[in-house]
Amino acid sequence: MYAHRSFSLHLPERLRRCRNRIAQLSASPDHDAIVELFVDVGEAYAAVADGSAPGDAVVDAWAAAMQTVAAALCESWHGRPVSITLPSMPAGSPVDVRATTAEGFAYYALLPEQYLVAAERFVRERAPASLLCIGIRSIGGPLAFVVAAAARALGVAARVVTVRPCGHPFDRRVEFTEPVPEQLIAVVDEGPGLSGSSFASVADALVGRGVAPDRITLFPSWEAPVEGLRSARGRAAWRRHPHAVAAFEDVWPIDGLTDISAGQWRALVFGPDDARWPAVQPQHERRKYLPSALAPATVMRFAGLGRYGREKFERAALLGDAGFAPRAASLRRGFLSETWVDGRRLDAADGRREEVLDRVAAYAAFLRRDCRTGNGARTEDLDIAARFDEPEIAVDGRMMPHDWVERGSALVKTDALDHHADDFLPGCRDIAWDLAGASVEFDLDASAERRMIETYVRLSGDRTIGHRLPEYKTAYLRYRLAYVSLAIESLGGSTDAPRFSAAASRYRRSLAARESSRHRRRRC
Repeated sequence: MYAHRSFSLHLPERLRRCRNRIAQLSASPDHDAIVELFVDVGEAYAAVADGSAPGDAVVDAWAAAMQTVAAALCESWHGRPVSITLPSMPAGSPVDVRATTAEGFAYYALLPEQYLVAAERFVRERAPASLLCIGIRSIGGPLAFVVAAAARALGVAARVVTVRPCGHPFDRRVEFTEPVPEQLIAVVDEGPGLSGSSFASVADALVGRGVAPDRITLFPSWEAPVEGLRSARGRAAWRRHPHAVAAFEDVWPIDGLTDISAGQWRALVFGPDDARWPAVQPQHERRKYLPSALAPATVMRFAGLGRYGREKFERAALLGDAGFAPRAASLRRGFLSETWVDGRRLDAADGRREEVLDRVAAYAAFLRRDCRTGNGARTEDLDIAARFDEPEIAVDGRMMPHDWVERGSALVKTDALDHHADDFLPGCRDIAWDLAGASVEFDLDASAERRMIETYVRLSGDRTIGHRLPEYKTAYLRYRLAYVSLAIESLGGSTDAPRFSAAASRYRRSLAARESSRHRRRRC
């Protein structure tokens, strides 16, 4: 269900681009430019640290780069002059490393300035003489450098080490082999997530080395409810140690904006009667705001910091120019402003309408033609036995009826920018994934599915989709059943749990019918 994106990072090219951007900075650079440098250098540092032994010269060099950029981030945030010079890399440095996507920066509107503000509050309250910052890789590594830079700016000696806990996601472990110094310790990460076990792994190891619990402060991205953590160790650590937290709203003012995140958009779209509301998992929704809820003209949606946001902006422009999606107006501090689309949201019954089927088919054909990644589509991680020689597409990944808006004679697809590049399946895929998703979510019968596929084939020239679609429908149903099952477990007694339960029953019935049909064909 989870994707946990990783990618090959060519270090010389990343370093060259960062230096070029530094050379182009003005005397008073835009803060977004500094944040982008921070994200790019941070990903490289975490990847190098994961792939090298502690104390290697290349780790030290990237750590020095990280320290320089984190200090510049703090200076820029306070409106002070910025100076950045990246160090040279030692001879024999690796060329290619495997990096992981900084999920908080890419998906969850985690802003590095939150840790800057939290660190400044911490220093003023605790007045440490020195501070050891332990960053939990990946994203906790660069964030630990922000905490250290903020502490140094207030006269506190601070140094950074980073660790990579291992083991089951709900039972992470880490071990310290060196003596722990007698000083206050900041444990820095983006969580806690479902379990809190990453924070617990470091805190438990420190306590096991004799560190008093009140010397250990956790620096998370939010004040998670302790009883919501799935790990007993995570809950214990969360209760045992003090926290230093700055909220998103502390660094990104939302005065005058209407928050429609976490499913709150449904009241605006469908009205206060929640009978028609689709199910949402609030923790997985992007932050979204309206300048005015009374007469919305634009919606501000988190698209990602740095290059992550730029990629979404470019995709919004592509889809908007083609008439398939709302137009993008601007990108600022990770938030993309799009035109708000008024109109009627479709439901599954609209799958009987030929104009809807034709529009979905045209959209899939457009994506297949204009959103190719240049790679071949993978199937092995979907448990698809067959091998199809198909191009990999930056698919839509979310073909829900309620994401289509009917405005007059036009049908516009919303939420179309990043489900191929979020923290879940599908990722970039064969376009068959989107056609399978449309068939399942619109509950198409055989005649309607045939109409959609025939139109798609005519527009795309893709003659083998009929062979691929059954396999992808099964894979899609398995993924959605896994997703909604976890949502039911996570949401407990919320009003969305029954909505997900109804979806789970539908997916389960469809899977059972497909398996029964497959067995009948085998007997024949």
